Order: sequence, then structure tokens, then C-alpha cells
Amino acid sequence: MNSSFLGGLALCLAACDAIAATASPQAPAAPTLAQFAKHEQYIDAKISPDGRYLAVTYPQDDVIGLGIIDLTSQKLTGMLRFSHQQHVSGFWWVSPGRVVVAMAKSFGPLDQPYLTGELYGINADGSGKTYLHGYQGGTGMGTHINGVRKEYAAAYMIDPLPRDPAHALIAVESWRNNVPEYKIQLLDVRNGTKQNLSSINAGYMGGSSVATDARGHAIYALGMTADLKFNEYLHDLQAETWKLVQENDIHTSMSLAGLSEDSHTVYLFSNQGSDRECLRSRDLLNLELKTLACNDRVDAHGIPMSTENHRPVAVSFEDGLPSIEFIEKDSIDAKAYKTLLKSFTGQRVRVTSKTLDGKRMVVAVNSDRNPGDFYLLDLTKMKAEYLLSARPWIDPEMMSPATPVEVKARDGRALYGYLTSVSGIRPEKRPMVVMPHGGPHGVRDYWEWDMWSQYLASLGYAVLQVNYRGSSGYGRTFEHEGYRHWGTLMQDDLTDSVAWAVQAGIADGSRVCIMGASYGGYAALMSAVREPDLYRCAIAYAGVYDLGAQSSDSDIGRSKFGREYLKEAVGEDKDELLRNSPISYIDKLKAPVLIAHGDADERVPFSQATALRKELDRQNKIYEWMPFKGEEHGFYVEADEIKFLEAVKTFLARNIGTAPGATAAATAAPQP
Repeated sequence: MNSSFLGGLALCLAACDAIAATASPQAPAAPTLAQFAKHEQYIDAKISPDGRYLAVTYPQDDVIGLGIIDLTSQKLTGMLRFSHQQHVSGFWWVSPGRVVVAMAKSFGPLDQPYLTGELYGINADGSGKTYLHGYQGGTGMGTHINGVRKEYAAAYMIDPLPRDPAHALIAVESWRNNVPEYKIQLLDVRNGTKQNLSSINAGYMGGSSVATDARGHAIYALGMTADLKFNEYLHDLQAETWKLVQENDIHTSMSLAGLSEDSHTVYLFSNQGSDRECLRSRDLLNLELKTLACNDRVDAHGIPMSTENHRPVAVSFEDGLPSIEFIEKDSIDAKAYKTLLKSFTGQRVRVTSKTLDGKRMVVAVNSDRNPGDFYLLDLTKMKAEYLLSARPWIDPEMMSPATPVEVKARDGRALYGYLTSVSGIRPEKRPMVVMPHGGPHGVRDYWEWDMWSQYLASLGYAVLQVNYRGSSGYGRTFEHEGYRHWGTLMQDDLTDSVAWAVQAGIADGSRVCIMGASYGGYAALMSAVREPDLYRCAIAYAGVYDLGAQSSDSDIGRSKFGREYLKEAVGEDKDELLRNSPISYIDKLKAPVLIAHGDADERVPFSQATALRKELDRQNKIYEWMPFKGEEHGFYVEADEIKFLEAVKTFLARNIGTAPGATAAATAAPQP
């Protein structure tokens, strides 16, 4: 980080309805292999309430840290980094000069960080570093936390109360209670002292499930019971008690989007009345539920709220390309958002944060070819200034388009995904790599820049990513159709996608490989043993090969929710787990396999890879073995990822040949 990274040119208003957007500072033309492997420079950015500072999250080594920059001097004023596996997750400006962060842990870049319930504070000038809440209180995190007692409870931010520089509203869940009781507390963001305001028995809740009014009073809560039912609660401010007002069935999914300025209406993403999640409003006076925006094929997500009346401005849908449906069409925020969409045509636009007066905001922009840029928009001057880029060394003009595709499965079910290729989707019978996403549930592939896809496309390969059944985003039924069908229906969807690409003339059916990580590694090997004559090779990184061992050995099974997930999504019958495990069918394998795995992985233990290797040796199968010392669930060390990508390039060339249209830089020797 240095003072030069903010040195972008201002983008001035060229017409009354559009901002004349210019590109971010000139990037190198074609990336080298090492530049593909280089980790992103910034993850997120938020402006302070008074507009003076910018807080950014950034990866460094094996942690995610926080940096604070003075926008006037363009100098770094504060920095916060924790130790191994401890990351800055959520972060909030609680005053013009102070940030509170939520701490999280993960076991590798492929592993979604999980909140530990700890909160930490730092001033914009780097002073006042304070451990505000958590189980490490007073236990050696530094003398600055002396006097903050250890608490076996998780805290979640409800409202940073930016108009109250001394306090924030949090929900605190005790770990020692059999009954999941949450305390709504007023946190002193300077020293960690707390004041109890009310208590609610609402099942699993978390901070994102409590709505507050303009004065910072908790009004509405959404909780999930042990049997996965969502219940809704209202707060009686006079009696300081919570009342259950709506109990929903197990098929209902809900998440909180916001609360109206008058506190009479709560906004929710909910699938009530439909299979897909729609944006809906709940009238808190009569409990009437209304649909505001819905899509026939995909779930709704991501809404900006109006500064004027705190109503939803628009809702986004990801049906192939991202789209926006405006709700508050004539508000100032809607007009600004429309202007941004015109200025950054063909890209996804997201407002990360606003100043307290709503006159300045930070905007994130990305696309299938752009890894992401951040801009500072001044609404009074209608001027946008480039701030920073996630990967400034990547030139979007040199990237390949990710074209949305639709595939019909053998049973008629429509599947959606993306084809990334240097030539787009033209029928050229290219060698192709199928790349199933990880997860597999609760995630999906989006129209966005993907490092592995772009790297493979730069080598000339077509890359097919399909949201097979079990993926999220296409409604509850679509996701649940994948439950306990890991080795059957979900693999059939991948097979049918290959058939579509071959029939369309996009792929050469004699030169197809499959590659994936985590569940994607499982899918790669499982597809190769189920369709031994279809795939010429398989690449599995951090893959699951024995479902029975994974259920007992993985860190997922250490939590109650993890065990419930495994029971519902994977099953617990030993014979069924064995039938759905690729290690059971190695005798059918014809394709060479590249196996890569970190020996410190806790999400998918290294023993999964060693057990597979043993079985491959027993049956004299062809494979390449790439263990990575000290790596967890994903690559922290860029040199390791470079080594892996080099091996992938050689492995693909040996098994499905090289491809036309490769960029010279991508095939050149990696640069340090």
C-alpha cells in the first residue's frame, strides 16, 4: 500500500444523465502465468461517514487485514492484521474516526471464513486498537485489551450507529446456554463495556437478522430454529420484550433486507408463495406480506436502500447476465444508480458505502473480464474518481468473455452456466475443460472474472461452468434436487452439459478434461469413473473421494449445523456414502488424474488424497501427485499456485493437446 494507488483521473459529467467513465490506469497487456496466480490486491472498500477516510480489506500471506487511508493526503494512516487463520471479515465505520471489525477464521482460501463472534476496534489514525468482545479477552492479544474480560459468547453487529460516535448495537449469544438466547446490547466502541437492552429467544439469529429504526432501536428480528424454521419477532419498546408474530414452515427460506424509515415495513428475501426467493415487504401492523420483485428463474439478491426514505431502490437478479429492477424509480439514489449503470455499461455495479449525508459513495464495478475496480462518486458534483483495483495488473481487454449458456438435461430440466473462450461461443471444436464449482450447495457460478477459467482460456481451451442441480440461486427445489445425489444426478448434469457443447460444435468430443476444487475435485473424479470414455483426463484439487471418511474427519462435523448439513445434503447411511464415493470405482477409471492437495487442509483432510493415491497404486492407474506442504483449503502461497498452474498446463497439453488462440504472455515462463 502506498500513496500512489489512489492516483486515478477524475471522471467528469459529460451529459446530464451519464458520467463519462474512463479506464483505470493502464495495465499490462497480457498477463503472465505468475500474474494470473497473483492474489488480489483489495477485497472491499468503504468510505467513512464524513467522507475523509477509506477503509479497505486486503489479503496478505494467510490473513485478510484492514487498512485505512486518508483520502486527502492519500496516505495510509492505520493498519490492522491478526495472526494465522484470523481474518477481518465484516467491518463498519462506527464514527467518522473509528472502525469496528468482526473477526473470522478459515482453513484456506477455498474455505468460506466463519465468524468467531469477536469484535475489534481501531481509530482511523491507527491508534486505539482495542479488543472489544470475545473469548480471547485479557489473554495475550496485547496490553491494549487489559481489563476486557473473556466472554464465552458470540457478538454480531446489528447497527454501527454512525450518529453516535461512542456506541454500536450488537446481538450477543452465549455459548454456555442450551437455550439460544440473544441479548441486545449497547456496545461502547472505545473500551468494550456493554449495556443490556433486551433479550430474545429466537433460535439462531446473528447480527444480519435484526432490523433497527433511525434512532438505533431494535424493532424486528428473524430467527432460525433447530429444525430449520424461520420465525419472525417484534419488539415492544415500552415493555422491552419480544413477541413471536409469525411462524413459518420448514420450506420457507428468509433473510432480512431492511426496515422502512417509519418502522412500519420490513423488507425480506423470501420464497413464501414461490419456489424462488423474491423481494417482499412485511407490514408490521397487519403482518401482510407483499411481493415487490420476482424472477421466473433465479432468486433475488442485493438491494441498495434509499437515503431519502430507506426504501429499496432496486433489486438485482443473476439470470445469465446481471440485471436490475428498479422499485424507487424517481429517488435521488435511483437516478444516481441509473447514471452509474450507463457509465459502466456491460458491468456489474455495487454501492459499498455512503457518507452520512448520502452525497458521496464508494462504487465497486466488475464483470466477466474485469476483476474489479473501486470509484468514489460525488453526487453533488456528478464526478467519479478512480480509487483502486482488485488486480490492476489484469487488462480486461485481454480477457476472454464468459458467455451465458442454457443446457437441457436428459430429463428436460434447464441448466444454466457460462462458456469462457478466447473466441466466445463460436463452434470451433476446441479442446474443452469442464469446471464444476465447489460447495456444492449454497453457492453457484456467476458472470464474473474467474482466475482458473481465464487462465485456461488464455491457453486456448474452452471452459464450461454449469450450475448443476444442487447449486443455489435457482430456487429451493433446484438446490434440494442435488441433496444426496452427489454421485448420480449432479454428475449426470455435467455429462449432459458436455454432450451439449459437443453437439453444438463448441468442443471436440475427443479432447475433454474435467477440473475442480473441493466438491469440484470430487465431481472431477466421480465424473471420470462414471463416464470413463468421455473424459481424457481429470484434475482434482482438495477433492473429496470418500464421503464416509469426509463426514467423520472434516471440521464440518464439529458443529451442530455442520452435522445437520451433512445429514441432509450428503446422508448418513454408510452403504449410500460408499456408493456415492469415487474411491469405490477406481477400477472403472481410464483417464489419467492429477491430484493436488494441501497437507494442512482441515475442511477436506489430506487423508482423502493419500487414500485415493493408495487405491490408484493398488490398481496400477496413471496419476500425478502434487502435495503442498503447509497449504490448507486453497493456495495461500503464490509460488505454490504457480507450480500448480504450470502442472495443469503441461497435464492438459499431454492429454488433450494444445489449443489455438493462446496468448503469448500466458504461455511464457512465469515472471517473479
